Amino acid sequence: MTSQIVPQVPTTTRIEVTVTKADISSLDRFWPEIREGLLSIKSKSEASSFSTIPMGHWQPGHVRAAVIGGFSGDIRQGAELWIGLTPSTELAGFSVTNLNFEPFLNIPYAMFVWVAYATPKIRSNVVFAMDRHLTEVARGRGLEYLEAMTKRVALPRRLAPLGWQQHLLVIRKPLWNTPDMG
Repeated sequence: MTSQIVPQVPTTTRIEVTVTKADISSLDRFWPEIREGLLSIKSKSEASSFSTIPMGHWQPGHVRAAVIGGFSGDIRQGAELWIGLTPSTELAGFSVTNLNFEPFLNIPYAMFVWVAYATPKIRSNVVFAMDRHLTEVARGRGLEYLEAMTKRVALPRRLAPLGWQQHLLVIRKPLWNTPDMG
């Protein structure tokens, strides 16, 4: 296995973060902050220049239910919550992931980063720490990729130093209330 060079964040300007997989007690403990982060993500995405493309009808409670479903250990069910904690156990950020399956073979090939959030008030290395941790977990599971989707056009450029590459452009046609429907 080849190692990937990950840019380091100067520790003199940023708080070091430890990333771990959340259990039910940490989900409960940090839920108010996670909920606010999810609302912030949804709000910013819906307010972007692509606001005509809906983010879906998900609510923070749906994400919580998916994470709780992930505690069952069945890789096809639910999601996983990864939390980044400062040395004083403040929540510096979080990611929610699940697996993407190859549609023809029905086997997992990628860890999909569903949402990722960095707490704005805490100046930390959470983005770098989360990327490094999720990369290690995905490699340990024999997966080929970390994947994510975004409506934010600048995000691929921001993550490029960590090895992320833009892979596809997704186009979508709404099936209801379109000009051809009359």
